[in-house]
Amino acid sequence: MAQAPVEAPRAEPLSRDEGEELFELMSCDAVPEHAMDLSMLDGYLTALVSGPPPPPLERWLAWIWDPENGRDEPDFARASDAQRLLELIVRHANATADLLSAEPEAFVPMFDEHEDAEGGATIVDAWCYGFLAAVALDPPAWAPLRAERPDALHVIELYGTEAGWDELEQLDPAEMDDDAHERRVASIAPAVREIYAWWAARRPQAALVAPPAVHTVHASKVGRNEPCPCGSGRKFKHCHG
Repeated sequence: MAQAPVEAPRAEPLSRDEGEELFELMSCDAVPEHAMDLSMLDGYLTALVSGPPPPPLERWLAWIWDPENGRDEPDFARASDAQRLLELIVRHANATADLLSAEPEAFVPMFDEHEDAEGGATIVDAWCYGFLAAVALDPPAWAPLRAERPDALHVIELYGTEAGWDELEQLDPAEMDDDAHERRVASIAPAVREIYAWWAARRPQAALVAPPAVHTVHASKVGRNEPCPCGSGRKFKHCHG
């Protein structure tokens, strides 16, 4: 008798403290100044787990630190900090995939908060740019969705591309007020749910995988006789060297 497939354990969503830890690590001096902010990162990771099978880690990770060229890297003094940051990023991505699979109506994009204490129009540009940055990693892989559902990415492209911004500027003035903007913003989450569902019917549930090695993310060079940056107390040559 064939055994039923074992369901993979769900990724635990980041707690409030872990979310703040992710923000602090992404904002620290070791990370390039032009790296993705949390909103852009959330959009990027959402696309990675909502679309075709994600590319290898070394391909998608590089663009988090350098969204324009994918070349710059973090320079952590402690490898444990680099590993912790990667762990939080991967967990957030996989928790997003789990949510879209099990409770899609509960999915809410992490849009930027308005700096005005009294509120204002929701800022979605960075999130949309991040989502489309993941699509741009492999446009041919996304081609089947575009062919069958040409408008699937339209509302995201409105706010995440120059062509979209031009299209917004040409709208009737009645479609440029805050209410019309918020209606478009409200359609982004349903669009993501539909994108996820479309791909879920064509491939296994996507998940990002981080290797267990401590030196997953670039760390500063350490002398062979210096203490290992992992914090073990041993010389680098006898530990992670």
